[in-house]
Amino acid sequence: MVTDVVMPAMGGRELSHHVGRTGPATKIVFMSGYPGEMTIPADSPDTGLFFLAKPFAPRALADKVREALDSPKSTPKTP
Repeated sequence: MVTDVVMPAMGGRELSHHVGRTGPATKIVFMSGYPGEMTIPADSPDTGLFFLAKPFAPRALADKVREALDSPKSTPKTP
């Protein structure tokens, strides 16, 4: 799943909690243009959580999604 951290109705962290309950093996790529917005490590393959800072090139998004998909399958611990 790719999601922004800051959204109008439900933030990315809250969304990740919901997804974690229904699809615990789902890997999540968070993105944000706000420095310091994330409270998780930049990338956590062991938890299935990844981060991409805005702005980014399409290739950077593709590379980050590939990195998430190729990471070891585990049950993410949502932030």
